[in-house]
Amino acid sequence: MQQNMSTKRPTTIFLLLLLVLLHDRIHASPIKTVVVVVMENRSFDHMLGWMKKINPEINGVDGTQWNPLNISDPSSQKFFTNTQAQYVDPDPGHSFQAIREQIFGSEDTSKNPPPMNGFAQQAFSMDASTNLSRDVMNGFEPDMVAVYKTLVSEFSVFDRYSYFFVGPRLSNLLHKDSVFNDFDVNILIFLYPKI
Repeated sequence: MQQNMSTKRPTTIFLLLLLVLLHDRIHASPIKTVVVVVMENRSFDHMLGWMKKINPEINGVDGTQWNPLNISDPSSQKFFTNTQAQYVDPDPGHSFQAIREQIFGSEDTSKNPPPMNGFAQQAFSMDASTNLSRDVMNGFEPDMVAVYKTLVSEFSVFDRYSYFFVGPRLSNLLHKDSVFNDFDVNILIFLYPKI
């Protein structure tokens, strides 16, 4: 038994050494750094939605998208996407209930894909003046967010990525950490404040 173990040991050490030496070649990739910009709520359309003007491939907005003030009222006032964005204060709701209402427009979460039709309605529940309902449907013209415009012009934009579990900020940040934990590239995470 002793001799058998000593014969296996050099082979095992050789294989481990070979694996260590070839690791860089095995995992070689032209991608060296991935930059992930983490934003919240309606942030994609708010910050990048109008980038569709410079890259029509982006699943953004063009002014024809709208949310009703009241989902259950077919004649409800409509709030269309617009380019008059400013920093929204107060911020739309971040609770599980608020996010469910923003995405599904009601407690019924069975629609697939989600209709994304409750942002104005949920904002109205926080501010009955309809100012916040109007504000949440606004986004920035590309020239107003020059850094994003440059990034969109020069790099890929993932506009179809979504979390399995839609919820408040902390749960999404934890999910983001678990997703990017196993990549063999440098991950630079920029956490932007609420907008």
